[in-house]
Amino acid sequence: MPVRRAYALALVLTILPVAQQAPAQPAGLADPEEIAAKQKAVDRHLLRVQQERFEADARGDDPLRLKRLQREFRRTQQRRRELKRAAEQAERSH
Repeated sequence: MPVRRAYALALVLTILPVAQQAPAQPAGLADPEEIAAKQKAVDRHLLRVQQERFEADARGDDPLRLKRLQREFRRTQQRRRELKRAAEQAERSH
């Protein structure tokens, strides 16, 4: 059993620093048209999640569901910001 724990700990310590690094730009997005298409999709998703969150709140849904929707909304906002930065970088480089 101690060998398994040591192996698991070594694995976690190896993967953890890599998992915590956030990419400066979404992987594989260098083409401005591709970035624009991705931005459009993320914007639509952001609106859908926001609407679902407000409707769930108005209905008085379970607080755990509201919390999940809030987390999804924040993650989508973060993706939107990353895509905006990628678009600005692509515009400067082209």
